[in-house]
Order: sequence, then C-alpha cells, then structure tokens
Amino acid sequence: MSPGLILITLICINFASHVSTGDTYRCPSEGKMETGYKLGEECVTWKRYVGFGGDRFLGDTINDFCGATFLDGRRYGFVYLHEIKWNELYYKPRTLYREDTWAFGGFFLRPLTDEDCSYHLFGKSCSIEIEEQTIPWRTYRHKYMWYKYYLGSHHPDDDTDWIVQRYHPEQYLSYFLESRGKWICQTYGIRPDRTPYEGVLFHCDSLSTRNDHDVTCIHSPYRNCNYKKAEHCHFHADDRKWYKYIVSILSEAQSPYGIPCPTGLPKEWKRECEKTCRGNWGKWTEEPSEEHLRCDTITRERFAPAESGAAPCNKSGPACCVARKLMKYNDSCTDFASNTTINLRKQGCNNNGTIARDSHGHLKCVCPDRYIGIQCEEDVCEGTCLNGGTCVPARGEPHCFCRRGFTGSNCSEALKSCGESGTCQNGGTCETLVIGAEEVKVCKCKDRYGGVTCEREVQKCEDDSCNYNGVCRENAEYGMIECTCYQSYQGEYCDKKDGKLIERLINPTSSNVVNVVVGFVLGFLMLTLCFGGAAVHHRRRRRRGGHSYESSYASTFSTAISSRASTFSTAISRAFGRKQTVKAKKADTRSLAKGSSKAVGISKVG
Repeated sequence: MSPGLILITLICINFASHVSTGDTYRCPSEGKMETGYKLGEECVTWKRYVGFGGDRFLGDTINDFCGATFLDGRRYGFVYLHEIKWNELYYKPRTLYREDTWAFGGFFLRPLTDEDCSYHLFGKSCSIEIEEQTIPWRTYRHKYMWYKYYLGSHHPDDDTDWIVQRYHPEQYLSYFLESRGKWICQTYGIRPDRTPYEGVLFHCDSLSTRNDHDVTCIHSPYRNCNYKKAEHCHFHADDRKWYKYIVSILSEAQSPYGIPCPTGLPKEWKRECEKTCRGNWGKWTEEPSEEHLRCDTITRERFAPAESGAAPCNKSGPACCVARKLMKYNDSCTDFASNTTINLRKQGCNNNGTIARDSHGHLKCVCPDRYIGIQCEEDVCEGTCLNGGTCVPARGEPHCFCRRGFTGSNCSEALKSCGESGTCQNGGTCETLVIGAEEVKVCKCKDRYGGVTCEREVQKCEDDSCNYNGVCRENAEYGMIECTCYQSYQGEYCDKKDGKLIERLINPTSSNVVNVVVGFVLGFLMLTLCFGGAAVHHRRRRRRGGHSYESSYASTFSTAISSRASTFSTAISRAFGRKQTVKAKKADTRSLAKGSSKAVGISKVG
C-alpha cells in the first residue's frame, strides 16, 4: 500500500479533542454514483439488473437483487411514469453506444388463461391481474376487467378502464391472448435530459436473463465517515514532518456509497509542531491471519520511545509514541457467515439455498428442508435409512419409514421372530424371508388384518384418524395408519398435548356450558314425557285392578323410551361438543411437529 493511501496518526501526551458533527448519510445519486433521487428518508436508485433466470416469479428475484445490492433494499414498484419525481432525478450517463437507460419492473401484468374467460354473444370478456406496489413495504394484487371486445368494433365498452386506455385491444388483443397466463413486463426508457418514455411489452421470462435493463430499488441511505480533528503532535510518515493535528475516526463509512474516511491528513490541518518523539520506531503490527478478519477497515500500529536511545516500548504512554495506519479491505465483514471463514457473497449457497441475513447482519443460507449446514451442503437423509427404508426430511431432521421386517431409528434392526410372543394372530402365518444378508421373520396376514402380528383389522385414513391434530398416512405393507402430528401434539393418534387437550374439553368455556345445558334440557324433556306416560298408565292399571298383557307391554315400552331418550340426549350433547372442539382445533395455525414413532415400521432418527 502506497504512503499516499495510508493514514498515520501519532498519539502523544496532552491529548485534546475538538467537537465533531454527528453521523450524516447520503444516497448513491447524491454522490453522483447512480441514477436516482432521495425520497423522504430513503433512496430510490436505478441499477443494471443482472438476471439469473429460474422458475421463480420475476418480482421476487428483483426484490432479492435489490436486497443484495443496496442497504435494506427492495423492489420499488409503480404503475405510471408520472409517479417518479423526474425533476429531482440525478441521471448518470450511460455508455457511449447508448445514452438512454432502459428499465422495467415497475409492475407486472398477467392475462388469465382461457379457462378463466367466458364467451359472450358479441365477443369475449376476460380479466387481467396487475401487481403493483402502492407503499414501499407491501405489494397488493388487484383484479380489473381488461376489455370487452365486440365483433365489428374496435372500441371497448368501458373507456374508464385504465388498462384499456393504456393497452388498446386493437393493438394488444392477440398478444395478451397468446400469453396464456405468462407474466408480462412493461418496459420504459429514460433519456439523458431526464424525460421518460414508455417502451414495449415483453414476456418477463425473456427479461429475466438479460443484462441490458435497469430495475428500480428503494433502500436506506449510506452512512458517511464521521471523523474529527484532534490536537496531538505527531510524526507524519508521508511528509516526514511533525504535525499538530490528527484525524480521529468516530465511525466508518458504509460502503460503497458512503463518503469514505480520509486516507491522509487534510491539507488545511497540516500545522507543524515541535518534534517530541525521537526514538526508533518498531515494526508494524501484523495483519490478521484469518481471512474472515481481513475485512472492512483495520488499524495497524507501531511504537517508538519519546527519547532517543531509550528502550523500545510497545504501548502508548507519556514516554512512548504510537503511529497508526488504516487498511481498507475489499470484503465486508458481514459477507462472512457468523463465526466462520466462509464468504457467502463469493461462495454462495448449495442445493438451491437462498441468501438472507441473520440477526447480526451477517449473510446466511436458508436451506431447503432436506439440507443443513453453513452452505446447505449436508443432506440429512444421505445414508440414514438402511435396508431399503425411506427417508422423509421434516424441519431439517430425517425420519425413517422401514420396510417390512425391519425396525429401529434407522431401520437397522431385523425382526428375528413374528412379534414378541413369536406367534401371529387372527389366522396369520409366520414366514422366514431373506432380505439382503439378513434373515427376518414376518407375519403374513389374512385379508382384513394387518399390523406386525396381524393383531388389528386393516386401517384406513379417516378425517378424524389423527384427532384433527396431525396428517394421516396409510402403510399398505402393515395395513395400518401412521400419524405425523402437528406442533406440540404427541401420541400414536396425536391425542396427547401435555394435558392441554383434556383441559380444553373440561374447562367451563362458553361452548362447553352450552353443550351441557342443551344435553340436560333435551334429556329432562324426554324423561318427563316418559315418566308422565308411565304415571297415566299406572292409574289406569289401578282402576282396572289387575295386570294385563297390554299394561306390561306399555311399561316395557315406557322404560325403553326413557333409556333411548337419555342416550339420545347424551349423544346430542357429545356431538355438539365434538363439533365445537374440532372447529376450535381447525382454527389453530400449526406446523408439522418432528413426528413420533408409530409401532414397528416407522422410526425417527436422532
């Protein structure tokens, strides 16, 4: 590094500081580094979009591009060109062969497919969706009627429709109909005199891999270097002179658009002072050996005794002088994953992982469900399930579904007998199978029976098989069902939740009170009716003075009616209560839990 690019500050005794101003910020356009303008407390900036294709919606990839390019960046959407403050715009000249700036991404159109259209007597009526960003941090999607195109006429029946006014059916009819649900991007241009003009329509897919169009981003401004002049006599290595003032840096600039710190002593601060430190200077402190520490700006130091011939010193003090120089690196410290030497800005994420930022501002990889690791390099299912078992990743952890005859967390244990008792139930027979190098014994069940020992009838998934607390899966090999429970639920049928499920059913909530009251009232009415009938029958019997076949039959019938009434009222109350409980469960928002092991044949790793 040349002496002209190194700031050396020498701290001696009698330090006196001067008052400095607070932090200041600027937009890239204010530094004439990019096309754009300041919008309130944020910056609107145009940047050449580097497309990378893929199946994702282009609006999302532009949003990611803005986030990776600018501080807190995101896509800036607009519908009309007059929404941009062209009179406040700074325009950065382009290359010699093209002075205008081409841009896109203000909004996206998507004509609906033919299945969403309907034919009318005189023409065809379709709808079209527009995605626009009306406020910086949200995107709304609105649906408008696009046009009603009448045969024999080129005039829409609704001239107030802005899409019709902008894209007349006479010109764009065939283009929209042929697009068949593809996203369409409106392009526009900016001349050097800051006058905009609308361009042509493109399929967004064709723009996603081009690199000759700009996109508009809105982002936070960048902090400028904050420094002050401090009075301290020191030796300046560039001029080989002693100067009275030094540069004291309070905060670094945010690259690449913040005003950087001075790399030398400003000319107006160069006031000479009497030489005070005459000892020999020691060596500069070494640069960090770790790559992830060689980032942003570091300070290197060296020391010298104040008196000539004095012993070397290694810290600042009354008899020791210190010289400091700043070294600026190209890499930002936040480009490295936290507590690692991996530069994610350069190396990226593997296996379709996406780059985001952690709570400390460092880059990190957000991995698909199957992968973990700093760069999503580790497949959690690789080599996990043995003997032909199937691995299903869930929340970054593997779960093994074992083949018949194997069990264990990774399907490594072979069944040596047909069940614990060594017998098969319900007419099943025990068979010996050789699978690979393993000899296993399994039960061959008759029709209608399944399970490890044919102990149960074949099960099928019903709506309430997992108590509405999980996802049901049919295991055809064992003739049984397996439940993968939602968050916080456990048990073979997801019927356990640390006691909370029981509390929900017995707590005196309004719905439970209603259930009890309804069941009680219905039961009371039916019992009253039955007992009243029995009393009438008893009076008639006493009048006749005897017991007849008809009276015995009536008494039996009354008793049966009373029993059925009680059962009916209880069933009504339970059904009503079950409906409320299920409704309450479905109203919850859950994610799948890590999954619980269900009998032989399904296992959880770890």
